[in-house]
Amino acid sequence: MSPLPSFESRIAFVVELGRRLHEYGTSSQRLEAALQGVSERLRMACQLWSNPTGMIVSFSDVGPQGDPTLEVSRIIRLPPGDNHLGRLVDADAIAEQVLNGDMDLEAGRDALRALDQPETRRQRWMMLMAFGVTGACVAGLLRAGFADMVSAGLVGLLIGLLGDLAGRRIILMNPGANRTDTEDAINALLTVAGTEAAALFVELEPDVTKASLRSRSDFDVRA
Repeated sequence: MSPLPSFESRIAFVVELGRRLHEYGTSSQRLEAALQGVSERLRMACQLWSNPTGMIVSFSDVGPQGDPTLEVSRIIRLPPGDNHLGRLVDADAIAEQVLNGDMDLEAGRDALRALDQPETRRQRWMMLMAFGVTGACVAGLLRAGFADMVSAGLVGLLIGLLGDLAGRRIILMNPGANRTDTEDAINALLTVAGTEAAALFVELEPDVTKASLRSRSDFDVRA
């Protein structure tokens, strides 16, 4: 980049990039390698320490006008990360655009922040459908019947719905409710899902059940 942006703006961009990568499920090793690589191309030295709920990052300016003896450290508290491959790809593309000069640092920070937009209703419905299809496919791999595949698909839908509700924290609460009411509703969904899963297991073919229940001794359960 020419001219080289200010030391503060470079730090702000790298910290924002690290925040997004951490929240979207990047491992500690990949996070450290990514931030160090980006910092080097921005003419900075970077040292990183991360854990599931935060990061400590230290920078020093090694640019032509920088003072390598001056070190700036940032402590960033973060929520536990979650796997989100789509946003990881988007964050990587934004970093490449900034490093290639197609986007300045301020625009890059704004683009990274824009990744935090809540999922649309269509995306949430697609996720729920994916849970259901996955459950039905697993039942098919276990050579279950059509009715069992339908039951497994319903279990998948319930699990997906549970994840959606727990992630958005809504929702089931009204002005007169408290947290216990929400937890009771979620526990009810778990109970239904567990019952359906147990019924699916019992209804599998006899050979599958027999093999699953056999211990290392001569104890056996005949289906």
